[in-house]
Amino acid sequence: MKNLRIMAFALMALAFGNQPLAAASCGMPAGASSLKDTAGNILERERRGAGAGRIKRNSRLDQAAQVQACYIAQRGYSRTKPHHGANGSTPMVRIRAAGYKACLSAENLAVNFPTAEGVVGEWMHSPKHYANITLSGVREYGLGLAMLGNQPVWIMVLAKRC
Repeated sequence: MKNLRIMAFALMALAFGNQPLAAASCGMPAGASSLKDTAGNILERERRGAGAGRIKRNSRLDQAAQVQACYIAQRGYSRTKPHHGANGSTPMVRIRAAGYKACLSAENLAVNFPTAEGVVGEWMHSPKHYANITLSGVREYGLGLAMLGNQPVWIMVLAKRC
């Protein structure tokens, strides 16, 4: 298992130009873990309420989401390519680099929502974000949270294993 983790970090280093450790070095809001837990609970409840089935949090997807949240926090938010990360990486590239073998993935992003209720509420009222949250094939999700100046950057990735 330890060798697999080392290999995953090595792959991330290749995929992100030696930037995977950015997730550990970016600023996070106070209570980030609690905020992500609350957002996850709300997400699970909203998804069940929409009839989309159960979904559970996955630590590898958390890692993929955190890498992107930190990337945006460090480099800024791009309105033209908001879901592209280091070296042009896509959500699927980041998910696989985190060691999660996905066949299906989606990503939601939000900036400047200080509460878990606010960010999930916004996603639920946005047709494209709602479609990702209720995507029938996904079964797991991960959350990332970082600070871009004084603005929280939220990333949620959803995926289905192959």
